[in-house]
This record gives sequence, structure tokens and C-alpha cells, in this order.
Amino acid sequence: MLDCPGYGDSKGSFTIITNGYYHYRVFSKVQNLKFVLTFDGNEFKSGETLQTAYSTIKEFFDSFRDLKKIKNEIFRATVFFFTKVDKQDIKLELENFKQAGVIRKIPAYHPLIVELIDLVIREERFFTFLKPNRENQKPENSVSLKDIHEKTQFWSREIN
Repeated sequence: MLDCPGYGDSKGSFTIITNGYYHYRVFSKVQNLKFVLTFDGNEFKSGETLQTAYSTIKEFFDSFRDLKKIKNEIFRATVFFFTKVDKQDIKLELENFKQAGVIRKIPAYHPLIVELIDLVIREERFFTFLKPNRENQKPENSVSLKDIHEKTQFWSREIN
């Protein structure tokens, strides 16, 4: 498992170029990949932060040449991981996100985002981690690497 630089981790042009190069190297050298898109659960709860979640998904889509041709394979290899929210709340927030004005403003991406979110909800390919807010309380954790592996298929392709 590789923890790639996040799409929202762009603090200046040097970081953007470095992150882009890192993604290029991973995508061009690793034959079988699975994707875990990680979000702060609060990004799906209010209008302003919805833009951050939208941008993460859009930039993920932009990572692929001809996404529409390979979207089924990419979608089957993708899960969502949320921090700072419990699993019951996030399902409703995902439904609300599909209806949000921020993604309807970009018609080219709206259908793809809705399709991916529908698939993630239908196949329960979203996981959460909620940090304890009191001492001696266990974290609420709905994810393990085994769960992610079982809920996804590898995106495989030829490497030159």
C-alpha cells in the first residue's frame, strides 16, 4: 500500500509538480492498483467544504487518460475512507452530496461523480474512522485492509 500525496495537498506550484510526478511514476510503474480516496467526513456536511470533496474526486478522475473508457475498472478498484464521522451519518451525507449544487455546476463530471457515489453506496464500499473523544474510549473503526481488498478489484494494465 502506498500513501500517495493527496490531491488537496497542493501548497504551491513546487508541491503540485512534485505530487503530479509522483502520481505519474506510480501509475506508470505499478501494474495492479486499488484506490482509497480519503476524506475528512466534515467535507460532506456543509456547502463550503463540499467544494473540497468535489475537487478531490475531480482531480482523481483527471489522473486518468480516457476515463470514460476505463471508468468501470477504475470504479471497481475504488473505495472511500472517511475520518471524523460515523458510518451511519456518512451514507446520508453521500446521498446529499450527489444533489449538491457544487457538482451540478460542472456537467461533464456530474454524471460520473453520481455514478461512482451510487456504486460506493450500493456496494457499501465506504469506510470510516472516528477518533475517540474521551479517554479509555475505543475508536469507532469500520475498516480493515482485508475489507478494502475484498470490496475492490485491481485495476490492471500492461506496463511498458
